[in-house]
Amino acid sequence: MPIFSENRELLDRFRRGERDALATVYRFYFDDVYRLAQFGFITQSGVRARSVVSEPDRLDFVQDVFVKAFSPSGRSGYDGVRPYRPFLLQIGRNLRIDQLRQAGREPSRSEQSLELVDIDFLIEQNTAWPELRASEGDLHWQRLMSETSRVLGTLGAQEQEIARLRFVEELSQADVAERLGVTRRRVRTLETRVLGDVRRHLVRAGLSGQEK
Repeated sequence: MPIFSENRELLDRFRRGERDALATVYRFYFDDVYRLAQFGFITQSGVRARSVVSEPDRLDFVQDVFVKAFSPSGRSGYDGVRPYRPFLLQIGRNLRIDQLRQAGREPSRSEQSLELVDIDFLIEQNTAWPELRASEGDLHWQRLMSETSRVLGTLGAQEQEIARLRFVEELSQADVAERLGVTRRRVRTLETRVLGDVRRHLVRAGLSGQEK
């Protein structure tokens, strides 16, 4: 049952931004937004966004969606008539695509077969999330990302930050050095060490084409 259809008082308090009303909406729709990160999606125009692999990153994505949805412009953008769930998922869809583009990772339009949610159909029809079975290729990719995250989690704080700035935010070595207040040579040395650790771990885990 849509949360606002039977509770217009809640809608009024939500529009005013009252904390308890926002908390109620957050709890009610958390699972829907989480699944957007968990499953990934494909749009009707063929834009494909993979799932968010790590649990912390999924939760960060969920928080970002609700921050945007609960902003004054987000609350005023909801007309109170149509179901709120498709409106919220549309925000999540657009935010995920924007995040990928800002990170320099344009969402793929590959025809490779992956079992992804047609997010536009789900939003238009307000249908339930399907039960998905990951393809063999997708399972390999998820394991690759999981093992990489495991290695990064064993590194020191500075190495983790360099990895994040270089490979997530995709800053240059010079920009990373300036951000951290270290020399570019220091960044280059630590980056080489991080990449070496990741490659060796992936080889041991059988996730690289190299010989063990």
